[in-house]
Amino acid sequence: MGNFQILWNLEAYYLEVSRHVNKIRSLIFLFALITILCVTLLVQALALRPIKKINTRIVQLSRGKSASKPILCNSEETTQLSRSVANLSTFIAEKKTRDENHRRHLEQEVGARITQLNTLYKQVKHQSLHDSLTLLPNRDLFLDRLTHHISQAKKYNQK
Repeated sequence: MGNFQILWNLEAYYLEVSRHVNKIRSLIFLFALITILCVTLLVQALALRPIKKINTRIVQLSRGKSASKPILCNSEETTQLSRSVANLSTFIAEKKTRDENHRRHLEQEVGARITQLNTLYKQVKHQSLHDSLTLLPNRDLFLDRLTHHISQAKKYNQK
C-alpha cells in the first residue's frame, strides 16, 4: 500500500502545481492591468497639463485678471512635452515587448513542468503496480483489480 501513498502524494502535488499555475496566470493578468492603468494615468497627466494651464488662464481672464504671461505653453515646454510623449511611447512599446516575452517564458516553463509531472506520475504509477525486475503486474495491482471487480459485482448484484 506504500506505492499507492506515493501515487496519491504525486497526484496531490500535481493538483497543487496546477493551482499555482492558475495563480501565476492571474498575477500576470493583474500586473498587465496595473501597468496599463499606470501608463494611462501618466499619459493623461502629460497630455492634460497644457490644457489645465489654458483653462486656468481662461478662468483668470474671466475674473478680470490681466494676462501677463502667454496662455499657451512656450516652445521649451512644447519641446519637453513632445520628448516626454515620445519617451513614453518608447517605454510603453518596450514594456509591452518585455511583458509579452516574460509571459511566453512563464508559459513555456509551466508547460515543461506539467509535462515533466505527467511523465513522473505515469512512471510512479507503473512502478507501484508492476514488479521492477519482471515488469509483471504485482500484488497491489491484483488487489486493486479484484476490489474493483468485487465492487462492480455487488453494484450489479452478480455472483
